[in-house]
Amino acid sequence: MIKLVGDIHRLGGIASKAELLRLGHDADLIRLYSDSGRLIRKIRKGWYCTPELEPQVFQAFRIGGRLGCVSAAAFHGLMPWPESSELHVAFHRQDSRLRTRTNPHARLSANPDPDLVPHWSRGRLTGTRKAVSAEEAVEQMCACQPTPVSRAARRALSTR
Repeated sequence: MIKLVGDIHRLGGIASKAELLRLGHDADLIRLYSDSGRLIRKIRKGWYCTPELEPQVFQAFRIGGRLGCVSAAAFHGLMPWPESSELHVAFHRQDSRLRTRTNPHARLSANPDPDLVPHWSRGRLTGTRKAVSAEEAVEQMCACQPTPVSRAARRALSTR
């Protein structure tokens, strides 16, 4: 039974039901883990995560993207988490079916979130399911944030 949670951790803490089935996990076992709270089922339709997943990552994935810009820079340790409730989320230009960060059934278009800062990309997003890469986060910051903030993140990235 621990193998299921371990496989989700190996997949970055977020896994689709199809991935879990391909790895040989039984649908009933997945449901049992979800019902018991060892997995969270409703991150997005057909997706599961572990309860330890960072709240900001959970919210970005639930919306339909991944952490971007300042949020991704903080995730990568380039800067502290901002004290504001703003969440910067990176999307590919073809992403759709965006949801609110609190309800997987509520469409974002019908329930705008003033604390959501979207970063739309025309090209391929680099990074993981959780966040864009540190390099891409700094690029997004240069376009989004005041110069001192983006310079500080660029310096932190160069000293890694």
